[in-house]
Amino acid sequence: MKHKFQYIMVGSLITMLVIAGAFTLLFRSTSADATTPLPVQDAPVASLPSAEVSKTETTVFINEPEEITSQAENLIREANTSQVGLLGTDNNPQTDIDEITKYVTELVTKQERAILGKPGWLHIQDEIFYPVEFRGNGEPAPGMSVADLYPHDVTISEGWYLVDEQGYYQQRVGHIQTTEGHILQRTVTSDGELVNLTIQEANPSYEKSELQFVQEKVHLDHNLLYMLQMAKQHETEVSAWHEDDRYIVTFTGWYEEPDKFMNFETTIFGFQDKYVLDQNSGFFLSSEHLLNDGENWFVLEKITNLNSEIIEKLPEEAAQSLAVVREQ
Repeated sequence: MKHKFQYIMVGSLITMLVIAGAFTLLFRSTSADATTPLPVQDAPVASLPSAEVSKTETTVFINEPEEITSQAENLIREANTSQVGLLGTDNNPQTDIDEITKYVTELVTKQERAILGKPGWLHIQDEIFYPVEFRGNGEPAPGMSVADLYPHDVTISEGWYLVDEQGYYQQRVGHIQTTEGHILQRTVTSDGELVNLTIQEANPSYEKSELQFVQEKVHLDHNLLYMLQMAKQHETEVSAWHEDDRYIVTFTGWYEEPDKFMNFETTIFGFQDKYVLDQNSGFFLSSEHLLNDGENWFVLEKITNLNSEIIEKLPEEAAQSLAVVREQ
């Protein structure tokens, strides 16, 4: 709303300048008609207003609208400069977390208004890049490795959320599949419990996970607003800027004691999370999680949104996953 107010003010000022100019021209024209003596038909040419005076008056009339236009252009230029300064640029990013949060909230609200507003199944489809070498070598179930669940660097994540008008849900079906459509993993959230059907099939002693909240809201921003909230509490470095109709937000942190962790053979010194939103629609486009090895940044994970929309009913495969849990 702050940005809209700037443009409204500019438009009002431009209108006032144009009206003022028009009144100036009208006033001077009326004054000239009232004070300039009417030429007498039989009077000599010398008694008429001189050509020099007429030329001077004409020049004033022509230049004033140009001056008004120039002032209007300057106002627009100042407003655009203010907008750029508020959002930041790659060379001069915005670092005020409060200002960034305000603008991100506007974008997220815009996306929610475009997608939500009616009950149904919210379908979110993302492409996930996560190198197999970084996933570890644990056993989710006896005889099952992490590589069985994630055999490729790139997978497709699909989630179906049964939402109300505000985007709150109590049921969710999730599938992880290959880029060719082969389902690798099935999960279902229902009645306050989370069930991983794939691991359950491989492990007879598998127990369902009880959720802390029965009802949750879908985060169309992929938790960007939550990240901003946490960044302010933990004093994480945050930068944001606009670039080609995209709004980019980065979080950067450095570890006090660099160390090896997870399945990395190299020492990790810091991390960076990068979010990209569409400035026109407010839609989440992608996010990246990068790590620093002391010299370079490398991508640990990248999420690219492929689709976000409300559908009336579950597709067959998702409906089957939900039916299995309901029968248990």
